[in-house]
Amino acid sequence: MKNYDLDWEEIYVLVQRLYTRAIEDKGFLPEQAFSYVQEETDTLRLMGKPGLELVLQTAIFKIGMGFGLRLSPDSPDTEDAIESLSLIYSDFDISDLESFGLKGKALDGFLNDVKLVSDFFFCER
Repeated sequence: MKNYDLDWEEIYVLVQRLYTRAIEDKGFLPEQAFSYVQEETDTLRLMGKPGLELVLQTAIFKIGMGFGLRLSPDSPDTEDAIESLSLIYSDFDISDLESFGLKGKALDGFLNDVKLVSDFFFCER
């Protein structure tokens, strides 16, 4: 994956396409697709842009929910993923999101996604 300067909508589209490829083309289960998407977006993470991990992980978890993602509570990978998400959500600066085109209604919608993901994955534990 090349080093592009993506906005939040492009990140969501990318994640959606990766889940679709994993589930429909490769026949993965949602949990396997989650791992696949995490691996496929590793290069994107290397950009180190403030707020990127928040936008990316929110997209990965939220879109995964739409594909039926349920993380097994018995898996050490689940514990790591949830702990990492918790750290990202507890330590972000909302001003970092503007560079992803998140302001006004788009920002409100994104923050709603953060809440949905938090409610779903943190309450499941």
